[in-house]
Amino acid sequence: MSDHRFKHSRNVLQAKAIDLKEKGLGNKAMRSDPFTSEEIDILYHNRLLGKGTDTFRVNS
Repeated sequence: MSDHRFKHSRNVLQAKAIDLKEKGLGNKAMRSDPFTSEEIDILYHNRLLGKGTDTFRVNS
């Protein structure tokens, strides 16, 4: 996209990307951590994961 007609659009998108990175958004370093084994066990124990009633499946 080296067309001069898109220069303003590229500048706006680049500025927005910089703004989001400064806020900690859109940055891979800010990804959520995966669940630990203990957290998964708690979810199964509370019947939020696994076989449960249809209500649990609908609300998940």
